[in-house]
Amino acid sequence: MATNQALELFKPVALTPWRTPTSWGGKPWHGWYVGFARNRDSSTLEESNFRVFQRELDRVPAMYVDDTDNARQSYRTDREDWTLTSTVYVVRESHWACGWLEWIAIHESDEAALRAADEMLCALSDYPVLDEDNFSEMEHEEVCSYWDRLSFRDRIECCADEGESIFAARRDTPPSSVYDYLRDTLCT
Repeated sequence: MATNQALELFKPVALTPWRTPTSWGGKPWHGWYVGFARNRDSSTLEESNFRVFQRELDRVPAMYVDDTDNARQSYRTDREDWTLTSTVYVVRESHWACGWLEWIAIHESDEAALRAADEMLCALSDYPVLDEDNFSEMEHEEVCSYWDRLSFRDRIECCADEGESIFAARRDTPPSSVYDYLRDTLCT
């Protein structure tokens, strides 16, 4: 005997629905949730978490939704044809204070993506890093890139300030105490 049970809809714990910001103009995102965001001034940790968040959502099977109603309400949009758009979308917007920002929009109809995103945001409330390996790689790249861009004179000064031999300034990578100092300074 079949029973008529109401389907229980997924209710996110950490995700929030998009709301129209004050002093804002652009395409509305009614029916979408705000996943994770970054901007021009994001830290290495925020950049790492954004990339991991996006990577994990890319692993969820793709779905498409008609978003024409939102597109019609906008005086400007980066796409003219919104008849079918992905239910997970990276929104790129300009911002008066930080230059630009990107945020991951997830449509309310994509339960698998909502579950994955909500799980990641809940995990971030317990521990601030989504993927230690990714974060460490990004920290290392940032420190080494900075070291490469330093003049020889600035490398000598960094070594001297951290109690290292000034001859370590010749190395392709900074000595450990300089590395730690640069990581703590650049990646926070």
